[in-house]
Amino acid sequence: MSARSHVGPVLGCVLVGAAGLLVACSDEDSEPPGVSSFHYVGTVTGHIEGEPIESSEEGYYRAPDAARIISDAEYSALGLENIVIGSHVWERGASGWRASTTDVACYNALDKINSILRYGGQHEESTETRDGPIMSGELTRFQRWEYDDAGKFLISASEQSLGDSASEKEALAATKDVFGDLTGTTEVVVGKETGRVYSLVDTLRGPRMSRRGEIVVDQYDEPVEVEPPPNVPAAADDPSASCPEFGDDFPWIPAVAAAILIPLLFLGASAFLWPRRL
Repeated sequence: MSARSHVGPVLGCVLVGAAGLLVACSDEDSEPPGVSSFHYVGTVTGHIEGEPIESSEEGYYRAPDAARIISDAEYSALGLENIVIGSHVWERGASGWRASTTDVACYNALDKINSILRYGGQHEESTETRDGPIMSGELTRFQRWEYDDAGKFLISASEQSLGDSASEKEALAATKDVFGDLTGTTEVVVGKETGRVYSLVDTLRGPRMSRRGEIVVDQYDEPVEVEPPPNVPAAADDPSASCPEFGDDFPWIPAVAAAILIPLLFLGASAFLWPRRL
């Protein structure tokens, strides 16, 4: 059994289970701000089992339902570029553009966008709250959350998804070994007046894995063009497979989910988490 064959069944569970890592906002939290558009840049660095994790990303959002995301992670199963317009999604891989309605394509296109939207406003119950730097001429608030057992949802998903064969048992043991002792933090800088997110950093730390993902939003409410790729028709409408609306309470969108998901998807290319002989 190949490492790639494990990704599908584990992925579906992880996307749902990792929602528990999202910082819960209390009833006193303020609503995220309404924005017409924004642009962000993101970077990921770290390692897993001695193999480097490194990628960069650029994204554009236009309210209410359009986004374009460009990545340099050629080894990712999610592709190099995604476009979402309403319920339609396109993804670009090594062979070019194609229309898609898959949850994975939606996740790639929406996870950072939704994180930026949902972390907007002000949140309670953080581990640390203090004044942040002045961003775009605005006073900001820095907030930080800490959490233990950051890999527990991935381990739980693997326990439910993997079978009793010798190879799958070995894969589960490897998963527990790497993800069983992770701690994490989420840090966000939000404008005091506008409630806009200016930066969002998620970090995972463990003896055999580390990952730091940083998002910086450098432009709000400027004109943004998001167009379908030329000569690639949209997939036929399928309400059961379409992307959710931006900002919806969709359980597998939170930023921290990406911190667990991205190393999983690297397996399809390098198989450095699961035993190499699988």
